[in-house]
Amino acid sequence: MRVLYVDPSLERPLGHHANVTVNIVHALHALGHEVQVLGNGKASAGLGVDVERAFAKAVYSHLEVEPGAAFPALARYWAGRYESEVLPYIARFYPDLIYANSISGFVLAGLADAVGKLYPAGQCPPIVGEFPFPSSGTKEAEWYAAQIRYAIETMPEGVLARTTLMTVNGRTAARLGEAIEWPAAAFPSPYVVPASPDAQGRERAPGSPIRVGVLGHQAGHKGILLVPDILETALAEMPGVEVVVQVQEQDTDPAVRARLHDLAKGNPRLEVISGALDKEEYDALARRLDVFLLPYDRKRYQSSISGICYEALSNGGCVVCPDDSSLADIVVKYQGDTGLFGEWTARSIADALKRVVDDFEAVSERAREGQRHFLEENGPVAFARELLAHAAPDAPRRPSVLRALWLSKVAYLKFRCARALARIMRRR
Repeated sequence: MRVLYVDPSLERPLGHHANVTVNIVHALHALGHEVQVLGNGKASAGLGVDVERAFAKAVYSHLEVEPGAAFPALARYWAGRYESEVLPYIARFYPDLIYANSISGFVLAGLADAVGKLYPAGQCPPIVGEFPFPSSGTKEAEWYAAQIRYAIETMPEGVLARTTLMTVNGRTAARLGEAIEWPAAAFPSPYVVPASPDAQGRERAPGSPIRVGVLGHQAGHKGILLVPDILETALAEMPGVEVVVQVQEQDTDPAVRARLHDLAKGNPRLEVISGALDKEEYDALARRLDVFLLPYDRKRYQSSISGICYEALSNGGCVVCPDDSSLADIVVKYQGDTGLFGEWTARSIADALKRVVDDFEAVSERAREGQRHFLEENGPVAFARELLAHAAPDAPRRPSVLRALWLSKVAYLKFRCARALARIMRRR
């Protein structure tokens, strides 16, 4: 089977877009399928899979397009842009199935318009689109949901019948379905930390420090402003822990970075990693951790997922995260509720961490047992099998490349006109 993998935000060989791409593509290859990856025009070497630089704009460039007078023109602009960019690749690769990772409604609308123009009604390759961002609870989330509803409302009927919207979490799928008034499926999670090549994994010598980590891209809703106070408390009240925290200039407040570096000075129990890590570096670091600290805002994680949470579960690491959230649902399922916190305060989160540390042997044993169950139900291969189950029984015919190029030019002209109209509407 030929699978077209689409991710307009796949720019660097670093971060969750890169990591999940490698996981899914390698799983599809292992199952004997051909994959073409379409990424961002800024995509660089080092990912480990071949990426065609198809897209000029990542989804983050338009997630906060507000519904209003200019919305229809802006929607046509963004959908038309993605349509014009993807058309030639669909015709050249003629996929049996299209998977769109971490997308918006505008990306889906562009894909749908492209396949609707290249294939007869009801004979297009099925589209499976993953929607991981919040779809309810904030203004920005409501705007994201509005984009998806736009795609559903404007999609050719034959394409819509072959389109599946999904996330990798039951709660987020339910919230997404409510927000867009359309069914959303829950797939197995492809987020994992692969086992160590030397089979050592996270083995911890008796009496050695408990290793706590704060990993990934940081943001306000991920609690980065609380992290210095949490860590200061942990280092003072939990002598048996060592902490590593990852910060990056572009997504961490300078005052927070400065304070973390100050805390680390002269304290060998705190390590601050500045900058992004490639997949091998990230996986190696994650395998060394005993506890993953996710000091996230519960409100944000009602309808949003955390790849790091899934990676922690796959690694047998204990998780500290907000209760009554999409994270809590899966953490409780696989390792219990010891690490859940209620109030989104440094004290409450530090208390949850202390409960894990104080009862570490029991919590860690549950986490290792949960790891086994998690990997039985999730992982890249389980995800790939579920994805392939959505392929159509009939192979789509090969579309004309010349026609696709002509349609791409037409779509390009249309989205330029839509952009001009949107600018006029915004001035009113």
